[in-house]
Amino acid sequence: MGEDRTEVAQQDKEYVTVGEAAKLLGVHRNTIHNRIKNGRIRAHKVIEGEREVYRIERDSLDVGRTSADVRTLDAQRTTAGEELSRMIATRLDEIVRDYTHQLGDLREELGAERARREMAESTLQEGMAAERRRREEAERERDELRRELQTRGRQQEAHEAAEEQRSMGQPQSATGGAQGGARRPWWRRVIGR
Repeated sequence: MGEDRTEVAQQDKEYVTVGEAAKLLGVHRNTIHNRIKNGRIRAHKVIEGEREVYRIERDSLDVGRTSADVRTLDAQRTTAGEELSRMIATRLDEIVRDYTHQLGDLREELGAERARREMAESTLQEGMAAERRRREEAERERDELRRELQTRGRQQEAHEAAEEQRSMGQPQSATGGAQGGARRPWWRRVIGR
C-alpha cells in the first residue's frame, strides 16, 4: 500500500484539476475549459464517483515557463487593447454625434441669417427704388417750377415794358410822376398784382 500512495501522490503532482489550473494561471475556469477544447492544454476525462472531470497535465500548462507568462500577458494586452479600442470608438461616436448636432444648429442659424439678409436686401432695394422715384419726381417738379418762373418773369418783363411805353407816351407832371397816378411799386411788378 505504501507504493500505491506514492504513485497516487506522483500522479497528483503530474495532474491538476480545472480549478487548480485556473488558480495557477490566474484565469477563470471557463478559460481553462476553452483551452482544453482548443487543444492548448492537454487533459483527460476521468470519472470520479458520478461525475466526469478533467485531469490536466501540469506540463501542458507551461507554469513557471516564460512562454506561459508571455501568453498570459499577450492575452491581457489584447483584452486591454480591445477595451481601449471600444472606449475610443465610443468616445469618437459621442464626439461625432455632438458635432453633428452643433452642425445642424449652425446650419439652421445660417439659413435664418441668410433669409434675414435676403429680406433686408430686398427691403433696401425697394427703398432705394422708391427714393429714386421720389428724387426724379422732385427734379421734374423743380424743372417745371423753373420753367413756370421763367415764363412769369418774361411775362412780367413784357408787361413792364408795355407799361413803360404807355407811361412814356403820357405827359409828366412837374413833380416828375406820371399824370393820372403814381408808378406801381417794384414788388407789384415782380409778383404781378
